[in-house]
Amino acid sequence: MWRLCCPDGENEKEKGQGLALRSTLAKLEAFVAHHDLFISPVSYRFYHEGDGFDDELDPFMDKRKGFECEQEVWILKYDEAHYSKLRSCDEPEYPEFSNSLVENGTAALPDELPKYVLLDWSLTGAIHAITVSPYTFEAYESKARRDIAAIDPLVVVELSVLSERRFAPNF
Repeated sequence: MWRLCCPDGENEKEKGQGLALRSTLAKLEAFVAHHDLFISPVSYRFYHEGDGFDDELDPFMDKRKGFECEQEVWILKYDEAHYSKLRSCDEPEYPEFSNSLVENGTAALPDELPKYVLLDWSLTGAIHAITVSPYTFEAYESKARRDIAAIDPLVVVELSVLSERRFAPNF
């Protein structure tokens, strides 16, 4: 994942360098509670086994079993009124959407939702540790440690367990 998520730079020294911010579900829930957001760990499953989705939010909170190593938590802004309008386009309680077709033959939909939800929360209060990529050079790691300590000296910064610098050779 480090090589997928960290940008590839123009030269070898820039490839695979990055930081992973780690948190707990409880900390994230506390920091987004006043924003009316739904937060949940992702469920990983084999889609070809078991029952289909039984909840309307399942498609947003499920991923294929092959991604289980990611241990993700997703935050979803759920606008119930907007969702109801989408589901009720042909129902009498929303006559403005009933049978109203546009030129391409699709039903007229409610206005688009905002693309982003801005959160006023403290990143340093929401994370409990930062992991440095195993592909970083010592200079990058040192700079990251200094910069993070300047922001919050209590944040734990650790080198990835995949790094050769963290453990002696032949471990």
